[in-house]
Amino acid sequence: MNEFSIRDIENLCGIKAHTLRMWEQRYQLHIPRRNAGNHRFYDNEDLKYLLRIAFLYHNGHKISRLALLDEKRSPGWH
Repeated sequence: MNEFSIRDIENLCGIKAHTLRMWEQRYQLHIPRRNAGNHRFYDNEDLKYLLRIAFLYHNGHKISRLALLDEKRSPGWH
């Protein structure tokens, strides 16, 4: 299992770290785990989910709507 920092996620998804933090706070969009130093970290499943969100977002979907999708149960998310 790989672990990714928020900077890694920013580079892979094309969404600024600041924006990811705002989405986390404003929409409760994928609250990441934290390490002992209280830094966010993401695993492979987190990355896959955020890549899907980024794809839809970059293709015109509103984040307020995407945040309503259940990452575990939405059809087509696996």
